[in-house]
Amino acid sequence: MVAWNRGSLSVLTIMLICLSACGEGGKETGEKEDTSGDLPTCVDPVTVELTTGGASGYLECDDGSVNRQSVVTLKASDYVDLVPECSEAVDEDERGCFVDTDCGAEESDQCFHRQASSVPDDCVCIRLCGTDGDCPAGEVCMAPEVMNAQQQWPTCQPASCYSNDDCPSGECGVSARGDQAATNAELACRTPSDQCRVDSDCGSSFGDVCEPSAAEGSWECGQWWYYD
Repeated sequence: MVAWNRGSLSVLTIMLICLSACGEGGKETGEKEDTSGDLPTCVDPVTVELTTGGASGYLECDDGSVNRQSVVTLKASDYVDLVPECSEAVDEDERGCFVDTDCGAEESDQCFHRQASSVPDDCVCIRLCGTDGDCPAGEVCMAPEVMNAQQQWPTCQPASCYSNDDCPSGECGVSARGDQAATNAELACRTPSDQCRVDSDCGSSFGDVCEPSAAEGSWECGQWWYYD
């Protein structure tokens, strides 16, 4: 018969408790590994070029993600010729304007012929932005090249950061999604707990999008549905 002393019994008891409560590597059985911090940061960034010439202030990383490095001033006058003029073919009831002067005296005030296959064409007033100061509080002036926009002129978009310097991660990221009529985008800080960096991290199905979540305070996968 093997004699057990009090010390060896204590060691045996501890070992049994650990084996029953712990999995491999000391993790509790069934515990999921947190991989959110494994996402890469921006590698080999290149400048996003404007089709009109000059710097955009945005950098594209090698994984396709885009961040706002610095605030730049855009020239709205470079884009006015890209705004479709209101056509006489548009029903009068759908015309909020007909010529640019109906919208204001500034060159950036434009009467836009808006087209989408699911609703009648209409004409609406828009104002092309050149700086963040042209936009309401909490929005930035974003060039179309930054978000592969359907509309080919600068627009005001929501933002919770204004450049990489505003973010502990050093990345003020762009999330963009859109339809035939317009593209919507958003700026937000990337975080170590993000689920994704680009839409392809979320799947290959129509509408899969990587976007910032105000509720979670990080980027997560979602679905973007629209009608064209």
